[in-house]
Amino acid sequence: MKMTVWRLVFVLFLFTLGAFYTLLAMYNDNQRHDIKSIVLKSIRSDMSEITYMLSKNITDKKDVKNYRALLERYISNNDFLDYAMILDDDNVLITTDLSHKTAPANEMLHKKIFHYTHHTLIEKKGVEGVIRYFEGSEVKFLRLVLAFDLEEINFYLNKHSRDFWIYFGVWIFVISAVIILVVQFLIIKPLNLLHRYTFDRSSIPNMFIIKDIESIRFSMVQDYEQIEEKQTELAKFKIAIEQSPISIIITDIKGNIEYVNPYFTVITGYTLHEVSGKNPSLLASGYTDKKEYEALWADVCKSKIWRGTFKNVRKNGEKYWESAIIAPVKNTEGEIINYIGIKQDISEKIKMQSLINEQEELMISQSRQAAMGEMIGMIAHQWRQPLSIISMGANNLLLNIELDDIDVSVFKDEMTSILEQVQHLSTTIEDFRNYFHPNKEKENVTIDDVVSETLGIINKSLENHNISVECALSSPSLVLIYKRELVQVLINIINNAKEALIEESRDNMCIVIQTSETDKEVIIEICDNAAGIKKEIMQKIFEPYFSTKDEKTGTGLGLYISKTIIEKHLKGILEVKNNAPRGTCFRILIDKESTQ
Repeated sequence: MKMTVWRLVFVLFLFTLGAFYTLLAMYNDNQRHDIKSIVLKSIRSDMSEITYMLSKNITDKKDVKNYRALLERYISNNDFLDYAMILDDDNVLITTDLSHKTAPANEMLHKKIFHYTHHTLIEKKGVEGVIRYFEGSEVKFLRLVLAFDLEEINFYLNKHSRDFWIYFGVWIFVISAVIILVVQFLIIKPLNLLHRYTFDRSSIPNMFIIKDIESIRFSMVQDYEQIEEKQTELAKFKIAIEQSPISIIITDIKGNIEYVNPYFTVITGYTLHEVSGKNPSLLASGYTDKKEYEALWADVCKSKIWRGTFKNVRKNGEKYWESAIIAPVKNTEGEIINYIGIKQDISEKIKMQSLINEQEELMISQSRQAAMGEMIGMIAHQWRQPLSIISMGANNLLLNIELDDIDVSVFKDEMTSILEQVQHLSTTIEDFRNYFHPNKEKENVTIDDVVSETLGIINKSLENHNISVECALSSPSLVLIYKRELVQVLINIINNAKEALIEESRDNMCIVIQTSETDKEVIIEICDNAAGIKKEIMQKIFEPYFSTKDEKTGTGLGLYISKTIIEKHLKGILEVKNNAPRGTCFRILIDKESTQ
């Protein structure tokens, strides 16, 4: 019985071996055919491009010497070409390889440029094309010869033949081993058991053994299904990473690159082969400080996730910005085995943000200049009373001198009053000068001092319109801010409150200013008792060029610029609400930590 089984197995083995050999041979032939097609296609493409470019540019056969670099570039880019030469009949005008100063024999060149066949690579040493050019009105011809690199071509063609015999030998061994194991355990062993059962009934496996076998089989099926499920899931993840529109880098624990996805190549110009085993620092532009890299490395080594931006350099030398998230990859035991970096090119975003910042700075500057006219009016109001007092005091002194009625005590009082008014004028002009001083350095100040300085500039204008100001200042802590910009915001908000009160023209017009602070922030509240802001425009008041005033009195930029300064320059919050029963309240919150 065993001999019969093994004979059947041997026949099956020979049949399988023959079928497998046939399939591998067909596959090998197809691969050789494809390689030949690729080689011919690349040579045909180069021939067409070179002849076209030279025919278009040459006006005299002496010009060909200027195109040696062009020929050398094409030869170096094509692994299947050895050298190129241009001939006038049989005279060599130019060659990329000085060791070949004569052209191959005509019978060894294929001259039909669009009719290369696979036999061309075997039977010929090169291909020949024609360069047509005009010398005056006469058409001239030159020969272009591209010589094959037969050693490289044969290497590519024979590579699959070597692989074929390797694969065939391996598969003979694998198939033989599999067939032997299958026959031994699935055919011969059961047959032996059946044979023994014929003579000895006790030798048959009893029911509990069969049940154990069934449970093992069921467990194996379950394990296989789980493995197949995980393989499908991994395949999905691989496809997602390969097709992801963000750069993904995976490094070992030393920071050497093990994997990059195709989008990394799109962004940087480097392929996986070029960066494999290298450190991502090859992209560094020198913009990021060394200490920042050290902090990054310290974070990820402690299993923290690092987020930030880099200014890097592409392969072609072009600089670009990218946001990055770098995190450790751990095994089931919690040990770090890799690091993964997920990066996105944000060059355009940075460029747009820079333009927006420049525009905002320009608008803030223009807004401050636009306020100059109003400030000059305020200066006039501030100076009117002191100048009147000085003028009156001086007249009184002159009159006393004329009447020869000089009282030293009265004279001293009048002069003291004049000096006080001059000092007041000096203080006033200093306040206005500071407001227009283009200081972009942060200063350590208290919010109470900033409010007091603002009122020193604008208070007289409020008094002239019978608007009272009530202050409750309770923020003595120092904060590091752009003081002039906060003054500009306060003036904008107080001016808006003043104009709203003047427009309503009611009794007891009042602006209430309060400051306070918590452990984390300082707070400024500016409230008025005007009619308030209409509900339908409340969401629009911070938009640029939105104004409830006419074009002569309002640009619509004041509150927009105020919000820009508070939120982008001072890292705070500017909000507004209507008070009950009437009036509007603006609230400024500035984080203490962000001003450190």
